[in-house]
Amino acid sequence: MSSKNDFYVVRETKFPQPIGHPVFIMASPILQFVWQASHIKHVFRSGMLKRRVPAERCETTADHTAVGFIMMSVLVGKEYNPAFRLRTFEQWSVHDLAESGPFGDTPPGEIPEYHKKWMEHTWFKIITESVPGKDRLRALFAAYDTGITPEAIVDKQTDKLEAVAYSVPMSWRYHGVVPERFIERRKGYFSVEPHKGLYEEIARIVMENPPRRMQERTYARMSGRAKHPRPCDLPMFAKASPLLQFVWQASNIKHVYNPRFLHSAIPPEKRETVGDHITGGLSIIVSLFGGGCDPCKRLRIYELWAVAHLDDVLLEVVGPRIPGWGRIKALVVELREGKTEEAQIVRQLGPLETALYAITLGWHIPEFDPWPHLDRLEGFLTVPAFVELYQEARTLLEKSRPRSAQST
Repeated sequence: MSSKNDFYVVRETKFPQPIGHPVFIMASPILQFVWQASHIKHVFRSGMLKRRVPAERCETTADHTAVGFIMMSVLVGKEYNPAFRLRTFEQWSVHDLAESGPFGDTPPGEIPEYHKKWMEHTWFKIITESVPGKDRLRALFAAYDTGITPEAIVDKQTDKLEAVAYSVPMSWRYHGVVPERFIERRKGYFSVEPHKGLYEEIARIVMENPPRRMQERTYARMSGRAKHPRPCDLPMFAKASPLLQFVWQASNIKHVYNPRFLHSAIPPEKRETVGDHITGGLSIIVSLFGGGCDPCKRLRIYELWAVAHLDDVLLEVVGPRIPGWGRIKALVVELREGKTEEAQIVRQLGPLETALYAITLGWHIPEFDPWPHLDRLEGFLTVPAFVELYQEARTLLEKSRPRSAQST
């Protein structure tokens, strides 16, 4: 157990830092950034660990980032201009990347706030030092951290709302998670809509329906493919408005394991979730599609990636009842048809992110073979930036881990 004076605590994570691995050192700055940024998939949220949520059931920083990203795709709608929405997405994509450092997700109050900010800015400067467009990335990170601009205010309030909302379904499983404390801590904090209205609705539901522990048999039916039951199966779900139902059900991506990595050699507490995968894709988007890319195109890529992993409950039950669903539905249709350039980029983004992550997974689990994930992309990628990244990753894998007989 660390003391409050111990400023350099190494947090509990799924796997060690990638930054010192021999293959990481040989990679290009862009690939290094993507791999290091993806380390937030391995950083457990300290607030949940502190409340005695076991590691195999705990959310990661990447899970939190992914749910907030999906929330913003709905909460920051057409009433905001496109430049505003793009800025909120870009700031959101980088705001938690400092937690990929050795100190991870440092709980509030454990160290002085000024020292925490100094560590985060120093680490973010380190991981972006050689990345093309580093000034843009650092400006986005600083703008969020300062919290003065309208975009940063929306991002920060989304960040806090996500944590408050998620405490409610988690409280049905763990007595240590007390949503009243989350609610009380943010009293008077929210000022933008619909964030403020959602916060007030959550407070009302919790007051009227005190959480009760769920039956263990509910968890016995999950067959090892998820950490927790779906939020839509919880008793208080029906009492919420369609918009709050959407927020709660979106958090299910924290619970569902990525089916590509349901490998027997990967223990449950180290498996990647769908939320982890989404945040890995955000790191690729923000690093490859920067200031030189048309803003409208960048915004469309973010919007399409936000709807790429919506489950059937969101698409067919909850979604049609929320405001602005027509815009979200149009994005889903565009992505499924795959006729636009942006849709093609997003359709290729998921498999690429999976392949890049598979390489790092092979560093830590020798029994796991990353080659099938790379072979799946052979001849599939057409986006020039993706092809270049894939070819580099494949070359590095050939040097560090020659294809085994099992792979062939």
